[in-house]
Amino acid sequence: PFARLRCYMTDPLDTGYTVQSDMLGESKKKRFIPDMGLLNSRYKLILLGSSEMSRKLRIFTRDPMPRLQKDIDFDWKPDTWDTVKITVDVSDGKGFIKGKVWERGTEEPKKWTIQAEDPYPNMMGSPGLYAYSVNITSKSPGTPVYFDNVVITRNK
Repeated sequence: PFARLRCYMTDPLDTGYTVQSDMLGESKKKRFIPDMGLLNSRYKLILLGSSEMSRKLRIFTRDPMPRLQKDIDFDWKPDTWDTVKITVDVSDGKGFIKGKVWERGTEEPKKWTIQAEDPYPNMMGSPGLYAYSVNITSKSPGTPVYFDNVVITRNK
């Protein structure tokens, strides 16, 4: 069993905005770790914990089948608050998707943690939150995911 959440926060917006949030995913028995992330213009920035032997950070989009995916190894820690940011811009007919992850309460890094270029960019989409809770049974509620301090801003 599983539970997947996509929570859209506004009507679709034209590309050119940033979504930022603090996130925490709780582990269960140290091996059950949720996925969690942000949505921006139909792109997802996801901290993967449940579906990989090693944790990863992924930029992903689909329409209607998976169309763009970039993964990097990223050993994020469950049970710890992180700040996560995704921004999308379109320039010269290409989409530029960038993501950052850093421990909440520490200084934001200058460099982006992950970047992808889309030759056929999504031109609009709703900002949102994403979570995939694992290990749900009739006796267990699964792996909780928490979001805090969600901010949507227009890019300059």
